[in-house]
Amino acid sequence: MERSTDRATLYGLETAAREGITTIWDRYEAQLPQCNFGSLGVCCRMCLQGPCRIDPFGEGATKGICGATADTIVARNLARFIAGGTAAHSGHAKHLAHTMLKMADGTAPDYSIRDEAKLKAVAARQGVPVDGRPIAEIARDVARAGLLEFSEREEPLAWLATTVTPGRMELFTKLGILPMGIDSTIAEVMHATTYGVDADPVNILLTGLKCSLSDYAGMHLGTDLSDALFGTPTPRASGANLGTLRADSINVAVHGHNPVLSDIICEVAVEMDDEAKAAGAPGGFNLVGVCCTGMEVQMRHGIPWATSSLSQELVITTGALEAIPGELTEAAVMDGAGPWRRFWSITLPLLLVSVAPLLIASFAFNFNNFSLIYMLTGGGPNYPGAPLPIGETDILISMVYAMAFESGTRQYGLASAMSIIIFVVVGVISWLGFRQTRKLEEIM
Repeated sequence: MERSTDRATLYGLETAAREGITTIWDRYEAQLPQCNFGSLGVCCRMCLQGPCRIDPFGEGATKGICGATADTIVARNLARFIAGGTAAHSGHAKHLAHTMLKMADGTAPDYSIRDEAKLKAVAARQGVPVDGRPIAEIARDVARAGLLEFSEREEPLAWLATTVTPGRMELFTKLGILPMGIDSTIAEVMHATTYGVDADPVNILLTGLKCSLSDYAGMHLGTDLSDALFGTPTPRASGANLGTLRADSINVAVHGHNPVLSDIICEVAVEMDDEAKAAGAPGGFNLVGVCCTGMEVQMRHGIPWATSSLSQELVITTGALEAIPGELTEAAVMDGAGPWRRFWSITLPLLLVSVAPLLIASFAFNFNNFSLIYMLTGGGPNYPGAPLPIGETDILISMVYAMAFESGTRQYGLASAMSIIIFVVVGVISWLGFRQTRKLEEIM
């Protein structure tokens, strides 16, 4: 598989491989072949009767244990994906509304309204009085109107009703998918997709569409408040790609999904640029953006956009490697240390300070990777004559599942005891790993 056509990304991948750091590409290849049931959306684990899977070709199970068909399971999975996205996007809008409210009340003095015209336009659209009023009062009322979008009311979401055409509103009403509150719509999806509530795939999809309209309203709200607080984006000339990282500067990557923190960092970096130069970085601070927030600071400040979420680890890897002082390597070369000696004695110990927590988390995940065993081999082939349904490819967690749910006697007590043992084993190894990491930090 060709991992990328971008030379900067390929260089970063080569560096990561040389230093023994796994990336998203490595973890993807480790998952191959991926579960086709999951790829088609025909597996379900939304209740304790499952997990269930439907054979889309009619050669195996055609219904889940609860009676759900493939259409029902696919609709439930899609609706929950929509609910998750809505919760994330609208949650960012809620943070911005709280920030604007605190700014208006004077408890967040570092923030201000940079685009008063945009604020007034949003206020007028939402029926907030504008004429003769201080900007802080208008901002307070707009923020409160935004927070009202999250509670359930008797009228449709204002940020939906005032930004789409009357024809669209008429269609949404006809379909019965007009949302009355962002949070309540998310809860409605979670309720409708739960066992024993709704099994009609069409009705579930309509509920998902209602939630998607809440997602639209939440994103529109977040955009309006961001523009008012941090300025409406304008066309700017800027750089992009991993090449925007500079060797002579203190590279700071801003990452995330709303500009509440990143915009302040952009301001502070400019103010502290001379201090960075005085500390030994001739280029001062070099800000780069990653993912969604990276695009926002690029549009508003011209900050270069280094990469998307897919290759974000390469930026982190670069930062970890840059934390290794060049003087140590140069001194080792003068003492006659070869490449392997420098790697094992200098690079690896210092790199583990940053990478060790990731390795520990990866160990804990793979030690309990039940899904891989269950979907790939089911733990089989079983040992003939064994007192428990234990197979040659079982790991501890899949063996626990077999004890509890696949043995004829349903040995819940033994399975619970084994689960506690697994927890203790993983906990002790993780504790030892973090303890070693602290020792490395003390050395540094």
